Parts: sequence; structure tokens; C-alpha cells
Amino acid sequence: MSDGNTEPTGPGLADRLASMRSDGQDDAERVNRSRGDSGRAMLDGHQSNLFWTFVSAVAGWMLLMLVLLFTIEMWSIELYFIVSFHGLLGARLLFAPTDRVPTWWRLMNWMVYAGFALLGYIIVPHSIEFVV
Repeated sequence: MSDGNTEPTGPGLADRLASMRSDGQDDAERVNRSRGDSGRAMLDGHQSNLFWTFVSAVAGWMLLMLVLLFTIEMWSIELYFIVSFHGLLGARLLFAPTDRVPTWWRLMNWMVYAGFALLGYIIVPHSIEFVV
């Protein structure tokens, strides 16, 4: 059965698991090595796909929350903003770019900062009302 060769015939389990790891720098380097100059265009295409996936996820969440709030008869603009903003924050965690920070991500960060300011503007008067 065995020909006396004790060397492994392929990569070990640790090597296979390390190659499955989704590290953005490794992906970018692998693309650039395998594609040469066209690797940059592929990364830009990936960022474009990530952007539209992110937008679709947030829009889907907002639509779902709109329908849900109307269905359970709890619609208010403040509550809709709060649940939509939580969806945006969750989508930021799920779709954070790993290889480099694109321009759309930096602009979206400023939208999140503004969202936190608006959230504070909504919550602080209610909390003061609750405490007093």
C-alpha cells in the first residue's frame, strides 16, 4: 500500500486553513501577483460590488423595518430612524472593506457621525423627560 515515501503529498491542514482565511491584505497581494496590472482593476470592481451590496442590504433593512413598524402599528419617524440607523451600523460591521478604505466608505463614516448626532438629539430630550 505504501511506497515508503513519508513526505506529505499536499498542503497540510494548517496550510489549507490559513489559505481559507479571508484577510484583505493577503487577497490584495494574491490578486496583484496573479493578475499583474489588471489586479488593481479587479479590486476596484470588488469595491464597487461591495458598495452596491452594502446599499442593497441597508435599503432592504430600511424597507423591512418600514413594513414591520406599520404592521405592528408603531410607526413614528423617530423610531423608524432608530431602527434604520441600527441596521446601518450592523451593515457597517458586516460589509467593512478589508483591503483598503475606499472613498465611499469614508463618506459613509461621516454619515454615521451625523446619524449619531441625530440619535443623540432624539434620545437626550426623552431621557431628560424620563429622569425628571
